Amino acid sequence: MTTEHDNEFDFNASTNVTSISFRFNGEYIITDGQPWGGVSSDGGKIVVKAGRKGSEECAKWFKDYVASEYENMIHTAGGDNLPDKLNFAIKGTLTIDGQNYEVCLGQGHRSSTSENNWHLASKSIVADKDAKNGTLGIRLLQNGTHAFDLSKG
Repeated sequence: MTTEHDNEFDFNASTNVTSISFRFNGEYIITDGQPWGGVSSDGGKIVVKAGRKGSEECAKWFKDYVASEYENMIHTAGGDNLPDKLNFAIKGTLTIDGQNYEVCLGQGHRSSTSENNWHLASKSIVADKDAKNGTLGIRLLQNGTHAFDLSKG
């Protein structure tokens, strides 16, 4: 039986970031046969109502967003720098202090643990060498498996 989950992800603002928002543009992919309930967001908190079963098709869709360019992808704790499987991925606009960035956000599939990590891709991201943190006009730093902390300077 497949189950729909509230899959939560956070962009956490530091004291020097005044506003964060995410607008889902309607584009998504989910593993065949998994339930889809849509996306909601409030500030930097994103909730994807969806099933959790990894597929190579979802990972390919995500990686194709930036032509598999390693330097345009980062991820939260755990998982591989270039995901082999994702449960789902969504596209939208991340707005940080009035600056818009087109992004693709996907949930990793880690069958060995109950904690699925997340992957973020954008043509505007400059990833650190280990792809765990990066810059999107602002620093994005891993915070566990479900968040990035945003910081200026």
